[in-house]
Amino acid sequence: MRANKITFVCVLDACTSYGSLIEGMQIHVHILASPFLKDVDIGSSLINMYGKCGKLQHSWDLFTRMPEQNVISWTAMITVYSYHGHIEEGVQIFHQMFQEGIIPNEVTYVSIFGAGRKEATFSLGKQLHSCIVNGDHERDVMFRMPSSVCMGIVVA
Repeated sequence: MRANKITFVCVLDACTSYGSLIEGMQIHVHILASPFLKDVDIGSSLINMYGKCGKLQHSWDLFTRMPEQNVISWTAMITVYSYHGHIEEGVQIFHQMFQEGIIPNEVTYVSIFGAGRKEATFSLGKQLHSCIVNGDHERDVMFRMPSSVCMGIVVA
């Protein structure tokens, strides 16, 4: 049997969860020989796997070489930088994402809120809350809370 896109994404997720860099790199070799090499979802899974395994430069290199980037790949980059405490870089990527015309989704905001919580940056929280309100995300269940609670998530 041949691996398909879902197989690769699931196996990379497992490697990420267990911090299995060597196994993830072996899967990457298989992806290089597959028709899924340019798939944005697989690319995002690779970004996540390398980043969470501590290879941020590998993640960034993969991201910049992707033929197509979407909100998932951008969010993966934000998440791995935030995961390792590189808050400023995560926020810079978030701003660059906007400049590229990519609209953040709920996962993007949660990733940034997580980054803000580590740094306890009230200013960042206010800016993100404004983005959520102005971006019509208020209707989403995760964001149905008073603005003071949103700020509490960031500064707590």
